[in-house]
Amino acid sequence: MERQQTVDDVIQFVAKHFKVDPRNLTGSSDLMQVTDADSIDFLELILEMEDVFHTAISDEDAEQLQTIDDVADFVIAHSK
Repeated sequence: MERQQTVDDVIQFVAKHFKVDPRNLTGSSDLMQVTDADSIDFLELILEMEDVFHTAISDEDAEQLQTIDDVADFVIAHSK
């Protein structure tokens, strides 16, 4: 999977999930700040990402996913 395509896919996914304009998101966007998400929102995002990107995300891994780039790198490294 090509990295830039994965970043773009994650941006589209996050934008749709939180109903924000994807043009306001970049790879370095902090998920909690850009989306005004709380911990419940973030948990829902993680659960959906597992389904969409076909990967398992442990609680420990989820804590490390701060930015769009973090998510994209995780998806690339752990895709089934």
